[in-house]
Amino acid sequence: MGTVVLGGALYAQQPQPSDPAPATPAPASLSDILQYEAPANQPYRLGRGDVLNVLVEGRPELTGHQTVGPDGSISMPLIGSVQVVDMTRDDAAHAIHDALLKYYTFPIVTVTVDGYNSNRVLLLGSISSPGMQTFDHTPTLLEVLAHGGGVTHSGLNSRSGGGGNGGGGGYGGGSGGGDSDPMPDRAVIYRHNQTAITLEVRKLVASGSPLANIRLQRDDIVFVPAPNDRYVSVLGQVQRPGSQMLDPHTTLARLLSDAGGLMPTAGKNPSIRIISAASGKQREIPFNNLLNPRTSEVKLEAGDVIFVPESGFNSVAYVLEKLSPLISIFSTAALLNQR
Repeated sequence: MGTVVLGGALYAQQPQPSDPAPATPAPASLSDILQYEAPANQPYRLGRGDVLNVLVEGRPELTGHQTVGPDGSISMPLIGSVQVVDMTRDDAAHAIHDALLKYYTFPIVTVTVDGYNSNRVLLLGSISSPGMQTFDHTPTLLEVLAHGGGVTHSGLNSRSGGGGNGGGGGYGGGSGGGDSDPMPDRAVIYRHNQTAITLEVRKLVASGSPLANIRLQRDDIVFVPAPNDRYVSVLGQVQRPGSQMLDPHTTLARLLSDAGGLMPTAGKNPSIRIISAASGKQREIPFNNLLNPRTSEVKLEAGDVIFVPESGFNSVAYVLEKLSPLISIFSTAALLNQR
């Protein structure tokens, strides 16, 4: 994974899971940064969950709203499924037009978007209102952070929960009350299980750098590390993912409970994965072991990631594919100076 730290100075590094701490970063090129930012004014490409309005001129029986399904297609009368995912609106209209040519002469098709449900960014971490945000335009980092309501100084999840901006689903939480700061010192942007960049947001804003407001891409994850370095992150199939503080009495069972407990998608006895921030190594603890008082307590350290997988995805290959980027993100956030 490539990690770039921006603000004051620009860096690039390749952290290795076995390294106890990030290596001294080498300078990053401007081209690396520009490649990471989403292009300006690019044509919107349809995604799963988008609500389309398909208009076939003179054919009211074919005209109406269509939702792009999980398989990337819409289902229309007579012609059946049409793949439209990752197409522009014009491309989708052409695809529907070509499918209708079997039954109609010169059909005229127009496609518009009524709901941009796939154009989303997930905001997590020490933020007042974490959650999924959806946009009808290309979002920027400062826009996403502003919708998050500011940085929480406690770094704790709220036990009462709450929805994030734009349909937060199960990602509500944050500290709720307490002091908050509208501007984080640092934010990590995590993309496609492949790359992550860390931006020194406060420094960039203070210097007037446009990099502070980098354009984001669909499905980016923005993580705001807790201002205090005594935290762990609880992710995966829990009701309220996010950061939680460590104290001498913190237990793994308590952390999972404070995260709202397990979701049904975790299954009856998931293997709780603990990824060490210092070494990147993984441990697996069966959930049922946490319910046994004779089981020795699990030692946790600041920056560790606790991940509850979805039931049925227990192969080593899946764990490595899905969690390796998270190891680098959160170990970097934990090992770098937070202030």
